Amino acid sequence: IKYLEKREEQQLDIAERTQREQDRLFAGQNLTEEEIKINELNRKIIELAKKRKNRDNKLDLYQMPDAYEDEHGYQARDKKKQVLLKRYEEEKTELTEQEKWEQTQDNKTGFAIGAQQRKGKDKEQNEYDLLIENQIDFLQSEMLDGEMKNLMEKKMKKKGSSSS
Repeated sequence: IKYLEKREEQQLDIAERTQREQDRLFAGQNLTEEEIKINELNRKIIELAKKRKNRDNKLDLYQMPDAYEDEHGYQARDKKKQVLLKRYEEEKTELTEQEKWEQTQDNKTGFAIGAQQRKGKDKEQNEYDLLIENQIDFLQSEMLDGEMKNLMEKKMKKKGSSSS
């Protein structure tokens, strides 16, 4: 880890030096639009790298809170409140390209957990009634009785038609 930190520092230093040297060399000359864009891009890259380095350094350091007492020893409530609120402000961290890509991939999968999946199922369940075992038996006996009646009627018709 120490190697990576040193290497990052060296590369940032090299980039700054080369940018300063290029600025010095091309100070009085007319540059093309492409060269100007490249120089601006290099400056932005160096600036972003410095900001990232400073952001990482802030996490490791303790910062003394601002004084909220005046010179006479009286406490100012507003300043005290500001100090307390300022102390716990979370820095807004930007997502890296990798994290953004991972989020988009997760969103594309459409995998939902928990109550979101149940919404459609609840509607389907309301359409169907709950069947109890007794109801099934009752329905079966009704159907059997009906079939028996039909069979009896057919037999009666056969007897009636055969006797005539």
